Amino acid sequence: MQDKDRVYEENRLIRTLEEIGSQLQQMQTIEGAFTKNIRTTYKNMWEEVSSAPNDLQNMDQLVQAKLYLDEMRNLETTYKTTAKRIEKLKKMQISPYFARIDFIENGGSETEEIYIGLSMVQNEETLEILVYDWRAPISGMFYDYDTGKAGFNSPNGRIEGELTLKRQFKIKNGEIKYMFDSDVKIDDDILQEVLGQSKDEKMKTIIPAFSVSKTGPFVMRDISY
Repeated sequence: MQDKDRVYEENRLIRTLEEIGSQLQQMQTIEGAFTKNIRTTYKNMWEEVSSAPNDLQNMDQLVQAKLYLDEMRNLETTYKTTAKRIEKLKKMQISPYFARIDFIENGGSETEEIYIGLSMVQNEETLEILVYDWRAPISGMFYDYDTGKAGFNSPNGRIEGELTLKRQFKIKNGEIKYMFDSDVKIDDDILQEVLGQSKDEKMKTIIPAFSVSKTGPFVMRDISY
């Protein structure tokens, strides 16, 4: 792997982390606002209930109580959704993605770089998807195909094309520890680390002999560092 690839990936990581940080800050602000609204709604609801006569036949009181309960449910649902998003973004600050695949659609002229991680991250202004959710159909090509012909099922139908790159990363605390290109997904963390850090040509030839997939030994194209 050439130095320019390393520089490109490091700059790409910085840009992704900046977007994640910006979105995290926005979500935390929203969370704070929801917390304040929930407290205010609770306060208003209990003041209304405590000051109202105990009359279950009073339709105005029943309607008001239902409106408060509906508002509380909506606020609670939104709050939980926001809290889950904040939790994911915090995890992605440590390791935003673990893989990249390059895909060119049949008949297309541009190669799409698809970075795969815990959850989708999209720039709200440019609409660029910086990270795809690992469960997205397009991400499934990383698990289902080696480089070469590939495809996935989209909402608009089957998309066929070619994978021109499969790259795996080990990112920790927002820093690329190692990365490598391969034709077969490697699950073992220790093996990944050896492959990502070793410059020894003998090691490059020995390790593939012990790593066999359904298509045979994986093919190493190059190693970072």
